[in-house]
Amino acid sequence: MNTNSLDSLTDFIGDIIVLGGIWFAGKPPDKKHPYGHYKAESLVTAIVGIIIIASATTMLYRSFISLYTGGFATPRRWTAFIALGSIAGCLITYFYLHRASKKYFSSALEAGAAHKFADALTSLAALLGILLSSFLKIRWGDPAASAIVSLWVMRTGIKIISRGGHELLDGAPDEDFELTVKRTIASIPAVEKIHSLQMRTAGGKVFAHIDISVPSELSIADAHIVAHRVGDVLMTKFPRIADVVVHTEPCDNDRRIEDEIIWKVRKILGEEDEIKNFHGIDALVSENGFIVVADIVVAPEMTVKNAHKIAQRIRDEIIKIENIADAIIHIDYTRDD
Repeated sequence: MNTNSLDSLTDFIGDIIVLGGIWFAGKPPDKKHPYGHYKAESLVTAIVGIIIIASATTMLYRSFISLYTGGFATPRRWTAFIALGSIAGCLITYFYLHRASKKYFSSALEAGAAHKFADALTSLAALLGILLSSFLKIRWGDPAASAIVSLWVMRTGIKIISRGGHELLDGAPDEDFELTVKRTIASIPAVEKIHSLQMRTAGGKVFAHIDISVPSELSIADAHIVAHRVGDVLMTKFPRIADVVVHTEPCDNDRRIEDEIIWKVRKILGEEDEIKNFHGIDALVSENGFIVVADIVVAPEMTVKNAHKIAQRIRDEIIKIENIADAIIHIDYTRDD
């Protein structure tokens, strides 16, 4: 019962702090805080966690003192109904705050909900203590139950502090949310590639910084339209996202095609048994397509005629590749790699 009374006081203090933090976090951005005041919730979350741990530590200490000295109090039986009412009230408040925290993406409300759930368990321990001491005459039941619940409450406080600290340090949201955001960005027309996606949390809200590639033939104005579209889609689909910054880069299609051509040329050269090595492969852009340049290394004793036959055979294979206008094969007789 002592445990439950002490926790009621910390409940009141914690609730005042949570309400104040939510009010302050809801203030609009200003010159000194251009990104808003969302981290006030993160700070409040950490403070509530500290209060819970302090309360749990005090409860644990008093329980041990009571067990050590044998100073057991026997509560009246009718107080069991008060404990039952407290459990019901805490659970109702917990479910309400939990739903509100999900709806408004509020870490402070989530901390408040976790605190109320811990209160319900504390009241349950008080009820168990009453039953043990008053009905079963086990006088040490109340402090023993309080000690056990104190450890659980302490664990809850550590989790809440961890959540608040994660947000204060600009921690990223969970991986599932990040994956869903990436899939949404990739589905938007004119987004060729996502170079990077950096997100940070603050008070349950998310701020995103995105680098994407758009078709290189787009005008600057059209690229800005794509960037705004990405931001609008994300903030509409995910109310949790408070702000999006999108940076666009031209998609280098020629570079992508060039890499694919070089890979195919390497494959052709690698399948040629009569050359000992190859190097200097490049794909040069021309008006009619790409011109491939490659150096092949043959055995020093090979005749010029045979070496040119090999070079011609390789050239014929290379120009079969799509987008190839010509191929120039240099023969190197001097290397013996």
